[in-house]
Order: sequence, then C-alpha cells, then structure tokens
Amino acid sequence: MPSILWIWDIHHLELTTILVQKDPTRAAVWDPTCTRLVVCTGSSYLYMWTPAGAYCVSIPLPQFSVVDLKWNSDGSCLLLKDKESFCCAAVAVLPESSEYSSDD
Repeated sequence: MPSILWIWDIHHLELTTILVQKDPTRAAVWDPTCTRLVVCTGSSYLYMWTPAGAYCVSIPLPQFSVVDLKWNSDGSCLLLKDKESFCCAAVAVLPESSEYSSDD
C-alpha cells in the first residue's frame, strides 16, 4: 500500500496513526530534534505529522514537485529535491514535549 503510512509507538507496541495520502509516498523523514514526520508524494505539497496532528504545506514554486527530502542536523531546515532542482526550506523548530520526544 504505497500511499499509506502506519506510525507505531514502539514503547507501547501500539498503532498511533495511519496517514492516507492520495498519491504514493516518495519519501518520509523524521525531524532529528523532535517527534515530527515530513512526507512527500511527488507533488507541490509537503505533509507533516506530529502527535498533535497533521498538516499540509504548499510549496510556492511553480512546477516544483518534491520527490525527496532531507533534514539538516539541527532540524531547522529541509532540503527539498525536485527531479531537476532543489530548494531549502526554513522550518520552525518545535518545542519538545516531555510526552513525545525523539529520545524516548
């Protein structure tokens, strides 16, 4: 099922979330600093998930379709890759919750 992502809580061994996309997932990467997942599907949108919810971000570049992405080490920037070009996106650093942390 290429357009469905299952997010599991491995500490509690339970399914946390199911993300269903219209298009197949091309890449999904975890934020290196907090519990945030960014997903791309080869469209001009990024899909982000946190334990608080999911949201969609439109990329305001004409003819730019994200096919791959990568975080920088401090989680403040994403490299977005198109088939022929790339761009960097500044991303708000989320405050770390004690309930959901990348160290858990």
